[in-house]
Amino acid sequence: MSTKYLQIENELEKRMDREDKRRYLVVGSVILEIVSPQLRKRLEDFYTSKGFGCLQDFINSLPVKHILFHLRHKNSKCCVDTANCVNQQSLPLNYSQWNRMYTAGSKKHNCHCKYTAKPISLNDLDLTLLSLILLKCCSLSLDEETLISDLREFKNNYLSHNTDGAITETEYNTLWTDLTTHVLQLDPSKHNNLVIIQNRPLDESLCQYYVTCLLDVHVILEKIDTKIDATSAEIQTTIGNGNTEVMKTIGTKTAELLATMGINNDVLMAKIE
Repeated sequence: MSTKYLQIENELEKRMDREDKRRYLVVGSVILEIVSPQLRKRLEDFYTSKGFGCLQDFINSLPVKHILFHLRHKNSKCCVDTANCVNQQSLPLNYSQWNRMYTAGSKKHNCHCKYTAKPISLNDLDLTLLSLILLKCCSLSLDEETLISDLREFKNNYLSHNTDGAITETEYNTLWTDLTTHVLQLDPSKHNNLVIIQNRPLDESLCQYYVTCLLDVHVILEKIDTKIDATSAEIQTTIGNGNTEVMKTIGTKTAELLATMGINNDVLMAKIE
């Protein structure tokens, strides 16, 4: 194969890689710049209509706190409103989301009355948490519930675990029509915004920032936790070599583990920090 042919092939691969990243940026921009603000506005409109002055007051109200408590805690019976305690089969609210919203008091028993809402604003809520609060704590029509659920699923399927920050042309052609349909159902006035975003050139730094915003790092960490046992025996054999060697081995094995899962370690670290 000639050098010139290899150069052409490499250039084509680079262009494809840039286009994959640009497509990710386009989709991520729609979620972060159109969908999330619209859902924040819907949540704000709901709690203000109920007489709450801010998000903190809303999630600190006993009915809302009770609902969210049981989305995080299993097998718990509250001392107040016991009739409405629900033991969920799965827990859609993760530890990070719960701890972002609430702080525990001194009470010993595990009940929603033990917790107090932290100072939190609408901008502190990502799409996953926003949609969960809307679906579980607000009065929505069936169409609104379906739309919000679909948008949350969309983010989970294409962005939450996408550590490469890239979307192929085939996948993009499949998802774009559905995404724009959902967005225009949410707000018909956003057609021009969609056109502008769709034609947006690649901005590497903005794309990387959006990757860190959209990654569900806690799901990734849970995946790591389930796989770490596979490397623990190999790490254990180095314990006798001293702390420096141990740490080097752990670092190497963690990077290898992340690589086998398709996870960029630098992106993950940026998200955690």
